[in-house]
Amino acid sequence: MLRVSRNRNACDRECGCASRAVRRVRWVIVLLLLAAAAAAPLVARPDDLVAEATFLEDTLPPGGHDLNLSLGMSPAEDGGGVDAVPRLQIAWALGPRTGFTVDAGLAVGAARPALATPTASLKLLLRDAGPDRTALAASLDLIGTPDAWSHSEVGVGLGAARPLAGVTVRAAVWGMTDAGRWDPHAHAGVSAAVQAGVRVRLLAEAVADVRAHGGSLGVGPTVKIALSEATSLTGAVLFDVAGGAPAFSSALMQVGRAL
Repeated sequence: MLRVSRNRNACDRECGCASRAVRRVRWVIVLLLLAAAAAAPLVARPDDLVAEATFLEDTLPPGGHDLNLSLGMSPAEDGGGVDAVPRLQIAWALGPRTGFTVDAGLAVGAARPALATPTASLKLLLRDAGPDRTALAASLDLIGTPDAWSHSEVGVGLGAARPLAGVTVRAAVWGMTDAGRWDPHAHAGVSAAVQAGVRVRLLAEAVADVRAHGGSLGVGPTVKIALSEATSLTGAVLFDVAGGAPAFSSALMQVGRAL
């Protein structure tokens, strides 16, 4: 999972788009969730539920023990070039219903390398998927900033996953606030994944950040290739569509290995 940070006041400075972006984000999330709920009773459940996403933060506990090494790329804050941040993630199942993930990036563009957005998440499976039943999961999340604890985010998330006629649909929402002050906001998103062959899986995602004075909305595709039974290669790109015309937001290359 790649988390892309944006200046919280940036949207307020861009053509007065803050209120329009927030309304657009809310309607897109609501319509996608309603569509998934309406379709759920009309389709059959496949034998296995494979739920995954790239940019959508995950509430489901890991299914095993995994090590993921990724390279995230996003436009530089100064407007010139691209920032590249390598990240390392450990995903660890504590049992059939619980697990955790920890990850951190390495900011290599500064004068001295430093940690970039360390995160930790404890995940709990609340309900298994079954015939006419959607899987539910919750998470307790910490998204850190190395420079100041007060700028870190803490919150809880609730997610759902369900197979719909060969496509696994996921939706999740998080209530978050800054650790140093009460600043409630929401992260939300939906994803759809389909098996496109023995070794290839295709995903489409929409992720949003909703705040009182602005917001962001990103959409993008992902391709995941199983190189072996234990190793996978993932490539993904996300476009910011909150301002109207799609604009490059971030890209990700990741190698995963089951331990």
